[in-house]
Amino acid sequence: MAKLLSGTLQSLNLGIPSYSESKRVLTVVGLSTFTGDVNISGIATVQSDLYVLGDLNVTGDIVYDEISGRNINITGISTFLGNVNFDSTITVGGTTGTNGQYLQSTGTGVTWASAASIRSDNSYTATAGQTTISQTYTAGLIDVYVNGVRLTDSEYTASNGTSIVLNEALFGGETIDVISFTSAGSVSAGAESDTLDTVVGRGGDTTKNINVGIVTAKSGLYVDTIRRYTDNSTNTKITLDQKKVRIFAGNGVTPKVNINNGVGINTTLNVTGVSTFQSNVSLPDNANLKIGSGDDFSIHHDGSNTTIQNSTGFLKQTATNGSLYLQSDFAVELTAHNDVEKLAKFIKDGAVELYYDNSKKFETTTDGATVTGDLRVGSSNSNGVILTSPNGTEYRLTVDNSGNLSTTAV
Repeated sequence: MAKLLSGTLQSLNLGIPSYSESKRVLTVVGLSTFTGDVNISGIATVQSDLYVLGDLNVTGDIVYDEISGRNINITGISTFLGNVNFDSTITVGGTTGTNGQYLQSTGTGVTWASAASIRSDNSYTATAGQTTISQTYTAGLIDVYVNGVRLTDSEYTASNGTSIVLNEALFGGETIDVISFTSAGSVSAGAESDTLDTVVGRGGDTTKNINVGIVTAKSGLYVDTIRRYTDNSTNTKITLDQKKVRIFAGNGVTPKVNINNGVGINTTLNVTGVSTFQSNVSLPDNANLKIGSGDDFSIHHDGSNTTIQNSTGFLKQTATNGSLYLQSDFAVELTAHNDVEKLAKFIKDGAVELYYDNSKKFETTTDGATVTGDLRVGSSNSNGVILTSPNGTEYRLTVDNSGNLSTTAV
């Protein structure tokens, strides 16, 4: 072991006696502790651990495999050729930042910054007849859901960034969810809220019951929307919401069949078999009940009056067993089409009127009848007219070819 001598030496070797004393190199093999200042103008090679209790000032390069220290102050540029691992916090501007923040350049340094969220959710309850949803968004970066069903881009218009217009009006009460996105930002991901407890994997088939969300199906399947197994479209579906059953076909906005304590059909109903109605068939005012392949026969009510119309052939009313009644609390009138010409009128507790070319010619009265114009009776082979005298005797009144009248008791 070499000894440490006092005085000025060109080179000092510790622990290696075979080294020459002429080199300006400090080589240390083993543990060395310096309590004062050590200034090295050449190369210092440390082949074991180096412990520095004070400051370590290096004007050249430091090449090391691993360095540990309490504080490292670097005033110049630090270049890392490999990974940099931080096992503790990083302080920038006197703060360590918050969860989700990132380091952003300020032009003269860095600072902690928070990224804008790329997704926002907005929920609305539709009003009857609603077609427009007012909301700011980025065109092309939104999804629209009605009662949990995503609408296709062709089912609405969203281009101005402030309003969304549905192709068809809503009934009212539907839940509208609009999910909008931005082109940059961050979003926090959490665990999914839905659970399929008895299905092994998503999209898998099962013969067991399925638990969805907070609803548990003990003896059936509880869902909000039903689609055909091989159909990914949102247009054809059955939705269950607010005690209503709605059937969609052809579009995903307005249901074709709406069941809510009754059945509402918003399209043509074609029935090829027999339809049996156990109760009333109700039509609103100004709607027509049409019969015939060409809608030849119709019944119409406008809120005040009812019209039965047959546009081809004849209209025949037949009573094969019993009487045929035409009943009115005021009068029964027979007219030509569109009421343009009167034919006959039968007034309750009143007269019977007969018309010729819309002109009244015969009217019954309390005492008998009134004839307007001529009353012609008989023909060339007529037996005359029978008249009754005040005492009840009947006489036949006849006229000969010369115009002479004669009476003969019957």
